[in-house]
Amino acid sequence: MDEESQRSELQATYKVGYGKPPKEHQFGQRKQPNRTKRAAAAPESSDIAAFLDQPMQVKLNGRKLKMHPHEAMLYGLYGRVLKGEVGALKTLLAEFKKAGLLEPMAAAPSSGVIQVPRGVPGDLAGRLIRTGEAPPWDEELYYQLKAEYEQDLAHLARLKEDALAKARANGENVY
Repeated sequence: MDEESQRSELQATYKVGYGKPPKEHQFGQRKQPNRTKRAAAAPESSDIAAFLDQPMQVKLNGRKLKMHPHEAMLYGLYGRVLKGEVGALKTLLAEFKKAGLLEPMAAAPSSGVIQVPRGVPGDLAGRLIRTGEAPPWDEELYYQLKAEYEQDLAHLARLKEDALAKARANGENVY
């Protein structure tokens, strides 16, 4: 069977009507893409980070200054906080928290061991530390507490001698 006879058979069985255009016009004429052209170059993107880092000119206390946009934003927030805006206060506190300004100062790492200088008795060192200072101590404070410490030692020695004398007088065997 040749092509023409196939076509005539197909036309005889294919009905043209509503929603069924003739086969030769069934898909219509569409514009075909031009595949020979080069793709257009992408527009050069602007560097947003560099733009945001550029100093901007602001007016502060009647003077024109250049400052970082973030710093200018903080000045503006501070002004709004002073006017009583609660939302501005929340935003300002969030910025402070982000910057780590609301964290308590960390104490210097300590192993819990205090090294006392040679020649300082442990009880005297305890008194000095209870005043709130770790070594090295203020010289004036050291000599003041050392004098009190020596007075206390002398008083304890007198009390011990009195207790021993009293025990010997009662006939107890004490050394």
